[in-house]
Amino acid sequence: MKKIIPILVVMLGISLCSAAQKPNVNKAKNKAFATENPDFAGAKAIIEEAVKSPELNQLAKTWFVGGEVYYKSAVSGQGEGSEIANGEDARKALDYFVKAYELDNQPNAKGKIKPKYTAKIKDYLVNLYMRYTFVNYGVKQYEARNYKDAISAFETHTGIIDMPMVAGQKNVPAKDSAYYEIVFYTAQCAWAGNFNDKAISIYTSLKDKNYEGNVVYQSLAELYKTKKDTVNFENVLKEGAVKFPSEFYYLGNLINLYIEQGALNKAEEYLRQAIAGDPNNAQYYVVMCTVLENENKIDEAMTMIDKALALDGNNADAWNTKGRLIYNTAVATEGMAAEERDMAKAAKIAEEAKNTFKESLPYFEKAVELNPENGEYLKTLRSLYYRFYDDDPKYPELYKKVNDQLKSL
Repeated sequence: MKKIIPILVVMLGISLCSAAQKPNVNKAKNKAFATENPDFAGAKAIIEEAVKSPELNQLAKTWFVGGEVYYKSAVSGQGEGSEIANGEDARKALDYFVKAYELDNQPNAKGKIKPKYTAKIKDYLVNLYMRYTFVNYGVKQYEARNYKDAISAFETHTGIIDMPMVAGQKNVPAKDSAYYEIVFYTAQCAWAGNFNDKAISIYTSLKDKNYEGNVVYQSLAELYKTKKDTVNFENVLKEGAVKFPSEFYYLGNLINLYIEQGALNKAEEYLRQAIAGDPNNAQYYVVMCTVLENENKIDEAMTMIDKALALDGNNADAWNTKGRLIYNTAVATEGMAAEERDMAKAAKIAEEAKNTFKESLPYFEKAVELNPENGEYLKTLRSLYYRFYDDDPKYPELYKKVNDQLKSL
């Protein structure tokens, strides 16, 4: 008996210690849910000790009550600017509820699963969702440029609906416009934080959700453009052009892409499509003029730019493009004069080129009048005034005036 008694005393001590710890879980809840002066710090301290206990941390109740404590702290409304603390507590509550759900759905000694807390866990998580607790936390992180944490918070919010203890249950919020609004903000946040692959993935998931469709497609296009992913850039632009036919962004970028690639026939094809859809858009004719000029279809190009000017006499780009078309003709003529071996013929061709250069002047002058801060317009006009510098006293004065304008930019 002498050898047995000490062992029994030790074992009894362990048993009493464990028994003493168990009520602490309830005590933690009482502290957090007190009607007056709830003690969240004290409740959390008790829970943190309880989950370290080898015996208590295997009980669903321990983690469930822990989730309740942190949930109550998160939604307590601790005052202005408390979104960060609330968000951190909400995250802790979520983690505790997930662990509680896991333990609550383990088979008992008879191999049966009889969850006790799962329905309540669902209600708590839905409440966190409806309160936008994680969204408010994410907004604060976004404002602080903690983009990674903001993304995590937004994704936690939208992920609640798909969690095993929530999905398929009654009274679960639908994936409506409010849901997709947060998904959209998550993509925007990812883009702002240069998590471009993630942003692309999220925007792609939104393409068929009928939420901010035009912005989604344009954002995807810009992201692919940034990544120099020409194939996907082109594909998104094509899709966008079909879905949003009145939005020139898609056709405009497709046309620019094809011009850069030297695929002028494709650029012309899309321009004709754009003109057919909006025949009174002067800018379409301006761009078509450039494409046709590059295809060496000068007469057609001239027809297009004249059409643009007829539609919009205040389009500085149209005036500049008409001037450039004439100017380039003069350059080509000047080149022919340089190649002519007969001096008399060369002089005659050079004089023709000079007259053509002068013919372009009024168009460039009008472009500068309409847009006096365009450096490219001013540089072209300055070069022409310099070309005729010695022909007339007015040209040195005009040259100085334009040169001063350029310096002031």
